[in-house]
Amino acid sequence: MLASLANKIGMTTFQVPQFIDIEDKIIGPLTLRQFLFLAAAAVLIFILNSFLEFWLWIIISIFIAALGFAFAFLKFNGQYLPRVVWNGFKYLIRPRLYVWQRGMVKKPVFKPAQIKKEKPKETKRLSPEELSELAKKLNKE
Repeated sequence: MLASLANKIGMTTFQVPQFIDIEDKIIGPLTLRQFLFLAAAAVLIFILNSFLEFWLWIIISIFIAALGFAFAFLKFNGQYLPRVVWNGFKYLIRPRLYVWQRGMVKKPVFKPAQIKKEKPKETKRLSPEELSELAKKLNKE
């Protein structure tokens, strides 16, 4: 309805991007980031095969594979595990110095309106002579 109305009056319509927080699937059902974590774990397991005995290689391979899957797929509060680990690392490394700062005094943005109490005006009572004189002056004009 709105699109046809916009076209009639000469306005152009634009497609609004949606799902911008979802990563693109590049390699099968995996995103590039997931694929790289799994590939790094697989390469590390393959390299360790030539250096370690079989029983030790199996134990370490299971640990590395679990770590690769966790880094690729595990999320905490919408953030992937590598970001959580990095933020935790930064928290441990960064110095924590807490300095007390006096809170700001809240000043009102505007002054509240002050109601001015006006003194009642004293009305002057006109005598009958003054009243008739004033009426004569008004009638002349």
